[in-house]
Amino acid sequence: MLRRASDTGPPSGRCMKWLLALAVLAATQRAAAATLTRGPYLQLRTTHSVTVIWDMDAPARCGLALHLPDGATTVLGGGTAAVCEIRVESLSPGRSYGYTPLAGNVPLRPESVFRTDDPRVPFTFLVVGDTGSGSPNQNAVRDLMLATPADFLLHVGDVVYDFGFDTEFFVPYRDLLPRLPLWPTVGNHDVSAAGGVPWSGFFVTPANNPAGVPNYYSFDAGNAHVAVIDSNLSTSPGSPQYTFLDNDLAASTALWKFVAFHHSIYSSGTVHGSNLPVRANLVPLLDKHAVDLVFMGHEHNYERTQPLRANQVVAPGTGTVYVTSGGGGHDLYPLRTSSFTAYA
Repeated sequence: MLRRASDTGPPSGRCMKWLLALAVLAATQRAAAATLTRGPYLQLRTTHSVTVIWDMDAPARCGLALHLPDGATTVLGGGTAAVCEIRVESLSPGRSYGYTPLAGNVPLRPESVFRTDDPRVPFTFLVVGDTGSGSPNQNAVRDLMLATPADFLLHVGDVVYDFGFDTEFFVPYRDLLPRLPLWPTVGNHDVSAAGGVPWSGFFVTPANNPAGVPNYYSFDAGNAHVAVIDSNLSTSPGSPQYTFLDNDLAASTALWKFVAFHHSIYSSGTVHGSNLPVRANLVPLLDKHAVDLVFMGHEHNYERTQPLRANQVVAPGTGTVYVTSGGGGHDLYPLRTSSFTAYA
């Protein structure tokens, strides 16, 4: 193609000014782009879906680049916000997916990987409680969790105390949360810290109870069914939580039945010990539905009971084992043993 001589020379002064202005504008937009401040973290994992949440320092168009098992990549869009929550659906059971959170079309961090639930294969999960300290103790437990292959994390409460959610939770677990779905339980400190607003503001649960509230719910994982309740609220027979737990456990046909709440009802600890009112309320119900394991916290130590039924030690396979896992980060409490103790 023939060109005029003027077309082949350097840009004119006016053109240079326009190019410089565009370059400055592009650089300014890049500098002003939103940055990641919290997350990403995974919630509500099922065989076919998961929810990815992250925070940015400014509103931006939320997006998620999803790397499929067949090698293809698709981008899921969301609204414009500083807090992004994208539900990923139509997934396959037991498959690994790579994902990258986006602000507009800009990746906010390197790709992470999650795996969907699969009831056909064995699974492993972590149980931890009373973590919120931001201390070397918490980091030491965190490092052990990072080194342990697992499918999800069940937190039995006291995620946050009074030092800030980032210091106590999101910073210590920044390498764990992008790959391990979290199921949270409400602890007493979670309620007292800013009136419980941080806990309910950060975490998403199925809220699959008649009241539609987030602090008690249930979910399936592998060949197990897990019910999570809030022991800060009433557990008395006839209460909303009690009725929910009764109906939920009765409806489950899972091979394993687990229950989680914060206040330990079988503890040999010397600070809080056993919560006897909650024990009196729940043990008949747990016995009735042949619950296999109950996970608790509150007392800052680890203890596992013998199989129990009607408050008595029974043969393996005929009772419920109660596990207190409250040593997730704070200084440990003194611990004795009791007639029900299997390990402490």
